[in-house]
Amino acid sequence: MKRLSFGCVACAFVAVAVSLSACGTSNGDTPDAGDVTETGRDASTTRDSATPLPPAFEGGLDEDSGVGPQPDGGNDLSGCIDANDPGGTEPTARALANTDDCDKNKATVNGVVRGIADTDMYRVTLADKTLCRQDGVFKLDGQALEFCVFIQCKSNGSTTDVKSCGGGVKKDSDIGLHGCCAGTPSEIKVDWNCTGTIDEASDVYFRVKPTQNVCQRYTMTYNF
Repeated sequence: MKRLSFGCVACAFVAVAVSLSACGTSNGDTPDAGDVTETGRDASTTRDSATPLPPAFEGGLDEDSGVGPQPDGGNDLSGCIDANDPGGTEPTARALANTDDCDKNKATVNGVVRGIADTDMYRVTLADKTLCRQDGVFKLDGQALEFCVFIQCKSNGSTTDVKSCGGGVKKDSDIGLHGCCAGTPSEIKVDWNCTGTIDEASDVYFRVKPTQNVCQRYTMTYNF
């Protein structure tokens, strides 16, 4: 009886060893057929093989269409309000306050041009005072505009001699007045002389003319 008991214990020991060996070779999990295991830096990451990979990056830029941004309002002038429009020629130019060459204070005018056909003109009558000298500086802030200053000496028989156009170029108006013009924004310094007289009294005309068919606000400042 003692020999039989020892044999049974040995058999039981072998059975337990075989069971432990089977457990050590398998974790009991069977990978799904649709999973792909990625190896390398993170071997625990799995991805469904049915999920497509993201497209590869393609460098480069879209081809330039050649069309730049359109200014606010563009060619549509329906919303452009120009309620206080001055005249567009010398005879119809809006008269601003008279001044003289002793007055060095700056004056300001705000306006709007409405499309390519809208020209604004203003006129200032300048008196020549004793012991004072005109030193005209004229400035226009805005875009897509041509700014001109034309001079007409008032003394009978006198003609206008434009000596220099600082910041602009010499140009005549549509009726032949001499002056200076520049693109915007601009600041023009005009030096002129009235021939045959010591009286430099003059009518000074400012012309604001658009170079594009747009609605454009502007601010003009001037002093003598």
